[in-house]
Amino acid sequence: MKKIIILPTLAVISLFSSSCSSNKSIYQETTEIVSSEFASGYFDKHIKGNEYEVAYRGLDMNEKKVYDLSMLRASEIAKNKNFKNFVILSKTSYADKVKKHNIKTNALKIALYNDVPAKYQTFYNSNDEYSRLSKKYKINQ
Repeated sequence: MKKIIILPTLAVISLFSSSCSSNKSIYQETTEIVSSEFASGYFDKHIKGNEYEVAYRGLDMNEKKVYDLSMLRASEIAKNKNFKNFVILSKTSYADKVKKHNIKTNALKIALYNDVPAKYQTFYNSNDEYSRLSKKYKINQ
C-alpha cells in the first residue's frame, strides 16, 4: 500500500520541480536578434570610452518594467566598471509583435562617471539604482 502512495507523490514532485527549473529568469543576457528562441533579457555593447548601449527586451511586459530592467542593467555595468554614477545620453523605446507575443524594447545610451560633469542635470547613482531595482524585481545577482 505504501508503494502505491509514494510513487504517485514522487511523480508529482518530479514534474513540479522540472517545470519550475525550466522557467527562465526575466533578468538574463539575451541576443539582440529576435529569433524563434527569443527570450526576455538584456543585451549591451561598449561604444567608446565611458559610453555604452544598454537594452532590455521584455516579452509580454509593460513599458515601465522594461524601462526599469534596462536601468538595472545600466547600473550594473556602472558598478562592475567601478563608476559611481551614470547619465542617460539617449533613450529609445519600441514595440513589436512576434507570433502571439508583444515585445517591448527599451534602449539606453549611457555614459559612466565618478564625478558627473555639471552639464548633466540628471544622473543616477549606480549603487542606489541597482539596490532599488534589484529589490523591486527580486533579482539577486
